[in-house]
Amino acid sequence: MIGIFDSGVGGLTVYERLRQCYPDLDFVYLADHASGPYGLKSDPELYALTRQNVDLLFRKGCDLIILACNTVSVGALEMLRKDWLSTAWPGRSLIGVAQPTVDYVRRLQGDADKQRVVAVFATEFTVQSRYFSTKLNALAGGCLVAEVPCTRLASLIESGATGARLGREVDRYIAAMERQLRGKAPDVVLLACTHYVWVERLFVERLSPGCLVVSQPTLMLREFDKFARFSTARRSRADRYHRLFTTGDAGAVSLVASTLYRKPRTFSAVGDLVGKAPGQGAHLAVWTAFFEHRQ
Repeated sequence: MIGIFDSGVGGLTVYERLRQCYPDLDFVYLADHASGPYGLKSDPELYALTRQNVDLLFRKGCDLIILACNTVSVGALEMLRKDWLSTAWPGRSLIGVAQPTVDYVRRLQGDADKQRVVAVFATEFTVQSRYFSTKLNALAGGCLVAEVPCTRLASLIESGATGARLGREVDRYIAAMERQLRGKAPDVVLLACTHYVWVERLFVERLSPGCLVVSQPTLMLREFDKFARFSTARRSRADRYHRLFTTGDAGAVSLVASTLYRKPRTFSAVGDLVGKAPGQGAHLAVWTAFFEHRQ
């Protein structure tokens, strides 16, 4: 079983893409609405919350968990792997959305000596971590990087803000990017928060023609594709396990998700995330082989 974790509904963009492409694999999604948003959390808070929720998904029977949240990916993933995962859940795995994004820019850059201009739109925590600027500046030729904290954007998306309201917010963030870059147009724009897929069109409409806007669900699909050829544990349509859970108000979250997708998306309360799910532990040997192959 594959678990997907986020502080809100942003990670649904990753969940939906994977579920559509691999409908015969088991997926469970957990959103921590009770504690979110995560973008303004301290390091200790972020670590504790992520560990608590990831542990719950592992106890549900997940062999791999995707942290579909950049804030968690840059702020907690490395420490969880180093200090907790191998002893608490040996043989299980965690991956995040941030590193595949950097890897994608690395492939774009190749061995070119030209300095690439990159704008990163992310939560305040992600920007303050300087994760993306540090990684991107290490690439061949280096990068001129503008990192823009979009403090309210994820919350506005979750609250069902109008397109006009979201457009004004995006205008503010692009103006901040332009001030940082001092008139230079970006070659690449990274929407480094899975919530921002919902406003990708607003960014594209406001940026220079020819600017490549990168959102993360497609990148995570490419990352997950590497696993698919290892997996033989497929399920019939009747047996598959696809469930959405939240630590918040399940009814309210279902309404938000259904509105964003314009089709029903039903969340259950986290209290229902108990008991043994179909296929618990069945993928363990497969995942172990997969991650040994990647190294």
